[in-house]
Amino acid sequence: MMKVVSPFLRPLHASRRGEISESLTPLWHESAIHRGVSARNGFTIPSRTILRRPVQSPATTMPSFTPTLEQITARTLAHYQQCAEDFREGTRNHDVSQNIAALLRHIRGQPPFTILDFGCGPGRDLKAFTRLGHRAVGLDGAANFVEMARSDTGCTVWEQDFLSLDLPSGHFDGVFANASLFHVPSRALPRVLRQLHAALKPDGVLFCSNPRGDNQEGWHDGRYGVFHDLAAWRRWLLNAGFVELEHYYRPTGLPCAQQPSLASVWRRVAGNGAPLHPSFRVRKMDDS
Repeated sequence: MMKVVSPFLRPLHASRRGEISESLTPLWHESAIHRGVSARNGFTIPSRTILRRPVQSPATTMPSFTPTLEQITARTLAHYQQCAEDFREGTRNHDVSQNIAALLRHIRGQPPFTILDFGCGPGRDLKAFTRLGHRAVGLDGAANFVEMARSDTGCTVWEQDFLSLDLPSGHFDGVFANASLFHVPSRALPRVLRQLHAALKPDGVLFCSNPRGDNQEGWHDGRYGVFHDLAAWRRWLLNAGFVELEHYYRPTGLPCAQQPSLASVWRRVAGNGAPLHPSFRVRKMDDS
């Protein structure tokens, strides 16, 4: 079988072997190269080495030398705060209509639907859902993005980072996580997925699209990313109580090796997966 080499992972296969780890060395290192803006929707890896380690499976324990979740959150959000305007301009015309349609076609019931745009950024996709007649709520941890999204869309937008969620229970028909969940460290991913599971209505739908890879994890240009393959991503979602509805690679019309993004759609299964830990904050939606 031909090995798929994602464009996101080219540094691991480059010719300058003196700068590149031949294996996934369990060290953390951030390249200082390529300080230009690259969007969550088009996450690019620097042209030199990033020493990364494989994603931990749900059954393994993260080693003690990893950065803290607080460090990961603060540094990643600081990056987006600094480049918020450039990010907005760089992603304004990205076409994710295929992804929006993939979410909506699997939601049961009659529209309009209540949608959580998880990692809404400046609000581009909030506008798209609103134009289609749906009730869209945004969530982002970067204050500049939250301000932009509120101003540009008129939608409710919550300022919450992905590792400190406070979500309403059983409220959303769908969650749209477009190029956002790959920022969640693998050791926090089960908790975040279960919180999204709890925020969905019974039979609610979760859409995810992320840059894919061979399960590398680490820093790039001030941001943290995890590059799951399909098999690993399936394990995470199934363990969180979801069932797969479909998956595909983007952009369309190219050979698989040239499709760096993995999109997948999942349905909440009531009662599946382990119960939420009591420390997970799931609140009832109020009328405000």
